[in-house]
Amino acid sequence: MKCANEISSVQPILGDYRENACEDFKKIFETTEKLSGFPLPVPRKVRRQIPRGNYETNDVETYYQQAVAIYVAYADGLIQELNGRFNEHFKTAANRQQVPRNR
Repeated sequence: MKCANEISSVQPILGDYRENACEDFKKIFETTEKLSGFPLPVPRKVRRQIPRGNYETNDVETYYQQAVAIYVAYADGLIQELNGRFNEHFKTAANRQQVPRNR
């Protein structure tokens, strides 16, 4: 059951990271701008982009903030997967521990 304790301690941490993703991104972006010493350019756009997004923006921060949306979606999926996968296993394991053994 040590695994259950580890999983239950990781879930709130992931939730906090997910909730603070936008604020953390702003801090990281501001630090990156200060450390670079020059204005960050917007990556070039292509006319036709099939496998990934071609974001319509001229603002560098807005362009890179799209990664935050991807991170939040990933964190949500990971938290749901941990809940779905391990909650049932923990209930089953707890029930098996409560069953008396015949000797």
